[in-house]
Amino acid sequence: MENAKILAPVAERFDFKKVVTLKVGSEKEKFLAFADALSCRSPFFKAALKDCWREGHSDETALPEDHPETVATYLQFLQTGRLPLVPDVSSTDTDDDKFEIQIELVLIELCHLYVFAEKLQNVSTKNAVLRAFLEVHLPCGGKYTLSGPTSVSIIYKGTPSGSPARSMFVDIYKSMAQAMDLGDLNWHKDFLVHLARALLDEVPKPLEIDDYLEKRDQSL
Repeated sequence: MENAKILAPVAERFDFKKVVTLKVGSEKEKFLAFADALSCRSPFFKAALKDCWREGHSDETALPEDHPETVATYLQFLQTGRLPLVPDVSSTDTDDDKFEIQIELVLIELCHLYVFAEKLQNVSTKNAVLRAFLEVHLPCGGKYTLSGPTSVSIIYKGTPSGSPARSMFVDIYKSMAQAMDLGDLNWHKDFLVHLARALLDEVPKPLEIDDYLEKRDQSL
């Protein structure tokens, strides 16, 4: 990113007069967004908005299967480049249960965001979420955190085989194999198969974010 060119063709200038309304979830909660900001990062939105304008409905797009909280986080990330999900838990908090619950909620929302970005074909957002996954899984206040079965299931149900997010989750558990206890929980079957294979294959190596990042289509 440091070597990316600053100047761009005039044709790439956004039209900030084009605003689209996103109707999200079963309650059709409304969000406003600049159409060009959505389209330039997502082939999904680029095609969807083009179809809307062709049909004469230029100001609305329905996302009935998505979560309003996830869409709100996505839109803020487009504007700020940051994910406002850090819980209000002190690093010195001694309440392990509270800490684990808060972190698991962050992981669940990150998983929903990754699946949403997968749907939108937005590689830069997917890569940002992968970076966030590693931030969350690194020790915080001397404590390590691991994704629970809910987070794992969201990723496995919402991504294709070979997804970098699937690989990362397996590798995170693999790297902490001696400390983990899967317990008698409802884990996604494919995750357990992938983890078992990974544990048998080789000795865990340090996690490197570059092993999981996807290359972005330079035309977007």
